[in-house]
Amino acid sequence: MKIKCNKDHLSNAWSIATAVVPSKPIRPILSHIKLSAGSDGLELFATDMEIGVRYTVPEAIIEEEGEALIPASLMGSILRDAWGEGVEIIYKDGASDIKLAESSFHILGDSVENFPPVPSFDTRNTFSLSKDALIQMVELTRFSVAREDTRYALNGIFVEMKKGVIRMVSTDGRRLSRAEMKPSKSAKTSGSAIVTVPGFDEIIRCLTEEDEEVVLSLDDNMLHARTKNAQVFAKLIEGTFPNYSEVIPKGHNKKAIFGSEDLLPRLKQAAKITSEESRAVRFSFGKGKLIMSSSSPEMGEATIEMAVKYEGDDIEIRFNPAFLVDVLRALPGKEVSMALSEPAQPCIISCGKEFLYVVMPVNVD
Repeated sequence: MKIKCNKDHLSNAWSIATAVVPSKPIRPILSHIKLSAGSDGLELFATDMEIGVRYTVPEAIIEEEGEALIPASLMGSILRDAWGEGVEIIYKDGASDIKLAESSFHILGDSVENFPPVPSFDTRNTFSLSKDALIQMVELTRFSVAREDTRYALNGIFVEMKKGVIRMVSTDGRRLSRAEMKPSKSAKTSGSAIVTVPGFDEIIRCLTEEDEEVVLSLDDNMLHARTKNAQVFAKLIEGTFPNYSEVIPKGHNKKAIFGSEDLLPRLKQAAKITSEESRAVRFSFGKGKLIMSSSSPEMGEATIEMAVKYEGDDIEIRFNPAFLVDVLRALPGKEVSMALSEPAQPCIISCGKEFLYVVMPVNVD
């Protein structure tokens, strides 16, 4: 194999592929990136056996078709510290000769035949989302994903595709996020799956300014995604996601409306006077105003007041501030609605019809 390409193009592609290379691989060969030079140009392949990526390096010149296997970390370091515009790679007999401006390297690698196969993109039941919609839906659900929960189905984002709508849902048992958008192209049949957050992160990492939408597909055990320069394959989480519609409460008789950027800094101030033992901020809603208060035996007390639109009887309710900070950060510059009923009942935070967040209050007993 012999190729020439722009150093920055290769460095950018190498960085994207390296993101899925495991730091402690279960097989040494997974610490490498496979290069394939052929009629489709120069492609990089990397995988940790859970997530895989196939990335096309733009404008590469193929002088001799073939394949190569190069240690990911070493090559990434070389490219980061290189200067000049061009890179030439010649691979022969298990070793790569790398030529850059005023420097050259002879790098030993593994056998290409030992690298695991990369799946082909499944086109049987594809659907498409705009780039902005995909990024927004992941950002609105990622913070509610459970962290290393023994209920494995909660350790990812539940993706539900139906005609005319795509939903993403996540929950850790104490809160639930649901985002929905209209696809630019609907799938032929309905379906659902649980996808890891790192899988979505790699898809988003592959997006460029030239990408307007992402083509997605689900099969029995994998999410497939295709962008302008990349294909990403993410292994699905096995298990049954809970019936999230049963968790969403109904019958609220109190409602507050406020700007996310108005509440966020004030909530963060109130959260400063909390501790692990008293991890709660009291929300006192009344006509036209919200008073947030917190206290800690070791630090003292805090009271913050702000104007809000409020309908209903006065109510006091306590929340873990971290759960509200997460959602407010994901909704910059948005008008947010909070629906309440009783101090011990969950509340609903929503932003239009696209996003809904259910959060449990802190039990004062």
